[in-house]
Amino acid sequence: MQFVGVRLPHGGFRAAQSCAEWWHELIRGRYRYVVVVPRQSIQPEMAWTGADPGARIIAGDGQSAVFRIDGGLTQAPCRR
Repeated sequence: MQFVGVRLPHGGFRAAQSCAEWWHELIRGRYRYVVVVPRQSIQPEMAWTGADPGARIIAGDGQSAVFRIDGGLTQAPCRR
């Protein structure tokens, strides 16, 4: 398991703050599965991930979801 986010200098880490950052990290990580869980009252990662036709929810409860990543990902969902 690995958290998806942006690495910072001196070992720092933060959550992606934009769709483009999120997708950059997903593409870079070459993930087959992505689990999105609530980290605040809104969950932009859920919408960002679900917008790509190559990402399919295989389990979830309405607030959290497990996406299976099929095929290549692009940052196309961020351009909508």
